[in-house]
Amino acid sequence: MTELTSEFSQSETHGLTEYTPHISVRAAGRLWRLTRAADLEQLWDAMTASPDDFDDERLPYWTELWPSSVALAGWLAQQRQCIDGQPCLDIGCGLGLTAMVGQWLGAKMTAMDYEEAALHFAARNADINEVPQPLWTVMDWRRP
Repeated sequence: MTELTSEFSQSETHGLTEYTPHISVRAAGRLWRLTRAADLEQLWDAMTASPDDFDDERLPYWTELWPSSVALAGWLAQQRQCIDGQPCLDIGCGLGLTAMVGQWLGAKMTAMDYEEAALHFAARNADINEVPQPLWTVMDWRRP
């Protein structure tokens, strides 16, 4: 079972019960500490301040740690020998978990997201977890 914790709330069976800026997750055989936007409501308010400029495709999905990221991290650990030294691409990297895991396992990771803020947090998360920085790049995969 994947364990997801925060400094404020924890539940062994249901993960986080509220949004917090600092979370930890056990994946690929180690504990990963992640930081994300401190105030989701403030981020949302800034995005919707001007209704004419609001684009619902720009919702801050990157601030969540998706279960698929944790599952992919586990798969990467199982494929360690296959990915060691190989170039790998993480499309829509968000907080950077899978890119960090791949880099930690020896892959040559390129991680992209269309939100620059996501990459800011992902790079910070690599520092926090003492993982060599993947190549972070801002790109809209629909229009590379």
